[in-house]
Formats: sequence, C-alpha cells, structure tokens
Amino acid sequence: MRYAPAREEQADFYADEIVTIADTEPDAAIARVRIDALADQYARARLLQADALAATIARARDLQADALDDDIAGVVEEIRNGTLDANAGRVIIWAHQWRAAKMRPKRYGDKIDHKHSGSLVIGIRQNERVGDE
Repeated sequence: MRYAPAREEQADFYADEIVTIADTEPDAAIARVRIDALADQYARARLLQADALAATIARARDLQADALDDDIAGVVEEIRNGTLDANAGRVIIWAHQWRAAKMRPKRYGDKIDHKHSGSLVIGIRQNERVGDE
C-alpha cells in the first residue's frame, strides 16, 4: 500500500517545479520565496509519509505480538498432548512471552508499580564539631 509517490518520483516532480520557477520568474527574490515554499511542501510530504509508515510498523508489531500470544496456546496444547517435552515447551513459552513483551509492552510487558508504599521520615540532624568533646 503506497501513501504517496515514491521518493524518486517526488524528487523529480519538485526538481522540475524548481526549474520551472527559476525559468519563468523574472524577480529572483520572488523565485527564492517560491522555491523555499516548495521545499517546505516537499519536507511536509516526506514527514507525512514517515508518520504513515510509523503507524503501519506499529500496527504490524502489535499483530506480531498477538500472533506470538496465540502460538503460546499451541505450545500448551502440544505439551498436553505429549508431543512436546514440558521443559522444552517452557523455554518456548518464555521466549514467546519475552518477545511479545518487547513488541507490545503495554499489553504483554511486566507490570511496574510506581506507587510509594512506605513511609518517609524527615529529620534534622545537628552539626557535630570535630574535636569538641
């Protein structure tokens, strides 16, 4: 799935536009402003492509983590049927859990509790002089 023209096609389009502006605009200052605006437009298009690609990659990682979670159920069934040794299954399950936690930590990662559960005592200590006894 393509979100925009390929990089080479975009670069060719913008290069042709720059040449057209340079050839047709008699005032150099206006030509420079138009070329700068065109460069900004090109940069924005590239950022939008990067954002779309990042969203696609994130979704793919989520799906991979979910697939690993589904594989764990298959490993459990193999252990129950006796076709897979329990220790070998344990290693496979741990590996799948670790990988899924790295791909989708909010869902499959370890829960980290940041709440303070102890008490805090603040005291003032008087300065002691060395040599006074």
